[in-house]
Amino acid sequence: MGNDVIRLSRVQESLLVESVSTLLHGGIGLLDAYRSAGEMHGGRVRAAASAVVSLLERGWTVTGAVDRGLARIDPMHRAMLSVVDETGDAVDPMDRADRYLKSRLQFRSRVLAASIYPSFVIAAALVGSALLVLLVMPAAESLVLTAAGPGRAPGAGGGPAARLGVGSVSVGLLVLLAAGFTSATVIFAVALLARPAEALRLRLARLRLALPCSGHLEMLTGLLAFSHALAGLLGAGIPFSRALRTAADCPRNPALRASLHRAASAMEQGTPPSAAVGRALPRGDCLRRWFALCESGADLRSTVDGLASFLEARLSASIRGFTAIVEPVLVALAGGVVLTVVLTVVKTLFDLYAEVLP
Repeated sequence: MGNDVIRLSRVQESLLVESVSTLLHGGIGLLDAYRSAGEMHGGRVRAAASAVVSLLERGWTVTGAVDRGLARIDPMHRAMLSVVDETGDAVDPMDRADRYLKSRLQFRSRVLAASIYPSFVIAAALVGSALLVLLVMPAAESLVLTAAGPGRAPGAGGGPAARLGVGSVSVGLLVLLAAGFTSATVIFAVALLARPAEALRLRLARLRLALPCSGHLEMLTGLLAFSHALAGLLGAGIPFSRALRTAADCPRNPALRASLHRAASAMEQGTPPSAAVGRALPRGDCLRRWFALCESGADLRSTVDGLASFLEARLSASIRGFTAIVEPVLVALAGGVVLTVVLTVVKTLFDLYAEVLP
């Protein structure tokens, strides 16, 4: 693993791999590709490329140089580097790593782009409603009662929110939304920092996979990493059982990794690949069907290559569908929050005027 020399973000790692892959396609050797990639970029990308070049010049393997020079790399990237070490051919493995990293970043960027504006509206509505409840509404009540004269006293029950059925429900809903958002943020931060036990991590990972839309996308992303790595390893001549074990480590979701390792163990014990995958991955129908083709006599490497291309197309289509759903849902939620705030304020003002006017 890395020794915390240089820590690249996912975008920076993808940029480095893309640059190296492009230069390799242009006929430049691996060492010169890393050197040129460092000259093309600045900051941490340049520092990472320079560290890798320095270690390669001292006789390190590519996997060892990248692991030593970078604090953290994607498992799929590492698997492809091991193919480079075994075969000496870097073009196809780095191209596969580049395609996978781009697919993962595409998913993240599209979801963020679809979520930023509605999330901002929701946050602004929550802050505005809190200010209305705490400052504006009490001041409006005092102003109306003062204008009505000393003979007008407020009705029983205290402030406006306490007297309003709709208002109190609306305020409670807004408080519940704010509390839920805060709790989710705190739980996420604690989960990142506390590094929970393996059993808890697996439960959380299974829960993420079980989510209706995002779970499906996480499953597709993990299977894409697995299929790309398996195709690259098989193309390098690595035996199927070892290639399967190495590829099973590439998905980022721990539950998916564990399921793929269970399938690999079942295959090693003689279970047909499609049956092993079907038992270990109840939601991995696409993987099971493609392995069934191999059992029917299809070439294994070509089949896995086809699986990788199929998953890329399916992931791209799923991302488009997911973002098409996420943005309207969040906009509708933001509109509901704003409507709740408006109804709360209008109903409160009408009740205040009803109390003080004849």
